[in-house]
Amino acid sequence: MKKTIILLTSSLLLAGTIQIPVYKSVPVYKEIIIEKPYKECTIEYIETEKDINDDDSRNNIAGKIVGGAIGGIIGHQFGKGTGKTAMTILGAVTGTIIADAASSNTKNINNYETNTEKEYIKQKVCRTKYKQVKKSIQDGYINYFRVNNKTYQKKSKYPLDFVVLKY
Repeated sequence: MKKTIILLTSSLLLAGTIQIPVYKSVPVYKEIIIEKPYKECTIEYIETEKDINDDDSRNNIAGKIVGGAIGGIIGHQFGKGTGKTAMTILGAVTGTIIADAASSNTKNINNYETNTEKEYIKQKVCRTKYKQVKKSIQDGYINYFRVNNKTYQKKSKYPLDFVVLKY
């Protein structure tokens, strides 16, 4: 019973059609453009800001020592007895504070100015770039067949063995 239904259905579908053999199938190509990534590296100078207060001038130990020594010498000129020692210590501390303030004199009292300077660092920088490349890809097949000594063609995704024509 099933075989009869299948044969009946296939004969109804093929009624009014004819199969013509294909004598040649030729692949068809088309060109597309693809973006091919590549890495490009250069040496660049990157601008940064350096805090002047973090520089050696901020922590200038030699300047503080000299300031403390001068302040101690001046403080030693005043006072008598144990007061002379206290004035020497006070002069040394004051000299150190003045030397520290002198090394960071670019900053104003209200902090309106920034204590930075520009610095340039040499650095390797890599970026991904894209190159356009033409590529040929297969776009199907042209199938050639003949009817009454006249050549016809039909494009398809795959090569065909025959072409079905309705009449």
